[in-house]
Amino acid sequence: MKIYGIFTSMVLSAVILSGCISQSMTPEEFINSSDGVSLTINGKQVMTYREGRHQIGYNDEEVQFRFSDDRFSNFFVVKCVDVPKEQGQTIEALLTYTTDNDILEKLCNFTVSKIDGDMVWLWDGKKKIGAVIRLLR
Repeated sequence: MKIYGIFTSMVLSAVILSGCISQSMTPEEFINSSDGVSLTINGKQVMTYREGRHQIGYNDEEVQFRFSDDRFSNFFVVKCVDVPKEQGQTIEALLTYTTDNDILEKLCNFTVSKIDGDMVWLWDGKKKIGAVIRLLR
């Protein structure tokens, strides 16, 4: 009976600890899991564009992409130093986004992982943050 208790404790500890480990994601996994405007943090898409429920905007002069729900309660903004032009390009950007109870800002060093028409996949491997943006012109 004592062995059963020890085994149960070990299994429960492993389950609890596995929830604390952030998911790892590669640039390829990010590209393949994100086919539209979205924000991914630690392997989880936290915001995804849905037509009729969200709005997107782009300010070419400020190289600023904006995404929000119709009530402006959930949003993310990516303000880049340079316009994403080619795959492999590294761009410094300020990411501002909402969580359930806060507004956070992160300075990111995004790599342009993919460009398809006006869609751009930006990935910061160190911070495990990915943003798919649409450059409206």
